[in-house]
Amino acid sequence: MWLPAIEGWLPSRRPLRVLLIGCGEGEEAAALADRLGGPKAVRMVGVDLDELALARAQARVPWARFRCADAATLPPGWEGGFDLIVIRRPDLLAQPSRWRAVFARLPGLLAPDGRLICTTISAGEARWVRRELSEAGWSLLHEEIHPEVPEEAAWLVAAPPAEPEIPSETLEILPVEEPGLWCDGSTGRCGPIG
Repeated sequence: MWLPAIEGWLPSRRPLRVLLIGCGEGEEAAALADRLGGPKAVRMVGVDLDELALARAQARVPWARFRCADAATLPPGWEGGFDLIVIRRPDLLAQPSRWRAVFARLPGLLAPDGRLICTTISAGEARWVRRELSEAGWSLLHEEIHPEVPEEAAWLVAAPPAEPEIPSETLEILPVEEPGLWCDGSTGRCGPIG
């Protein structure tokens, strides 16, 4: 299991706000909470498109919230709300454009010091994740590939890209050196600068 290998990379804040994407029947949700100190140490939300799996997850982990939703189109209000996002065995190579949309949304969902963990079922999918994250400016913190473990052949831990500096909106007013036109914004009349 990937949990022991990544513990040192997790934010220390408790309760840890966790988003599980592709949460399935909640196996990782229960294991993660146990590893982090129990249900009081974690605030967890799981999303998946499989309603039957979500019902089983809710029965297995009654203190967590589960929602039938597409991670690429989560509603407003989720921005910056998570310390940890776990993507559980996505079908990356089967649906790359769908997962690109999910990965594009991730930086906005994470807290600035948050972490992303992605488990994959193949080294090829791990390479896909590494490339997508690298191209988007993420920092890859840890990666393990174990092809002999069919359910979780690889897992990656990444930090979100730094927010770009936003240039100032202040306009610089330059002296007029040549005659030209000026326009009065209140009257709408234009005339020569003189």
